[in-house]
Amino acid sequence: MVDKRVRAPQDKIARALAGDYREEHLFALQIALELYDEYTRKITACDERILDYLSSLESKVDLKEKPLPAPKPSLAKKAKSNPTQPRGLGSARANLSGQRRGLDRH
Repeated sequence: MVDKRVRAPQDKIARALAGDYREEHLFALQIALELYDEYTRKITACDERILDYLSSLESKVDLKEKPLPAPKPSLAKKAKSNPTQPRGLGSARANLSGQRRGLDRH
């Protein structure tokens, strides 16, 4: 299953796939995985609690009577449509450093 462009011999590829796992690295990975699993459980518990709370709230809006208005265009779309507004960090840096105004910064 080696790509035809790979020039390394098969034994070298096999050694690379086997890896060199040191005990301290495996321990650190194990701890990281356990923490990830624990945080995932905590987040799930928080999500459930939030949903329980939200379901207990009385609705103050009747969407059947008055539907939500159409969403407004995002700021990103507005910025793209305005050709006079400088775009990107490069323009901001140039403005701050005075390069676009012709100021000498020596």
